[in-house]
Amino acid sequence: MKTTPILTLIAASILASACTTATPQPSARPTPSLPAAPVNAVDGQWRDKDGVISNFSNGRFETLTADSNTALAIGTYTETGNLVEIELTSVVRRTQSRVNCMLNSPYLLNCTPSQGAQFSLYKPSAAPVGFTLQDVPTMNPPATTGQVAATMPGATTGTAPTYGYGGTQTGGSF
Repeated sequence: MKTTPILTLIAASILASACTTATPQPSARPTPSLPAAPVNAVDGQWRDKDGVISNFSNGRFETLTADSNTALAIGTYTETGNLVEIELTSVVRRTQSRVNCMLNSPYLLNCTPSQGAQFSLYKPSAAPVGFTLQDVPTMNPPATTGQVAATMPGATTGTAPTYGYGGTQTGGSF
């Protein structure tokens, strides 16, 4: 029988097919995307000393409770240089008010409402590792020029630098 030539032909075909190269197919993995950059210095999530969350995004503002993400206030904001003016409606009190804030660093906003106490917000994503609002000295009472002054930590000279913020001081609390 002629099985040897047939087996030889089959073996040669198998070897020849093993030697061919396939064209590499493009990867089906998705290209990783970077998070969108903030539109301005204020955009992002900020927190107060009690953990209340304030979200700033493209001119829209909201505050949420830290425990249940319940809305406390909603509104809009404008940023002019380091001054941030927030027009808000308190969901709890159903009142409208304004808060003027000064961006003292990429991670610290000092705010002055017309009613209620001054307060600070910090941006965890931009703050130094381990930073808390307890690191910020208490804000000074209003200065005679109509602005409020706050001292910042980290001065390299013997005195802490003074940063003014405020504006018209016609704000409101959340």
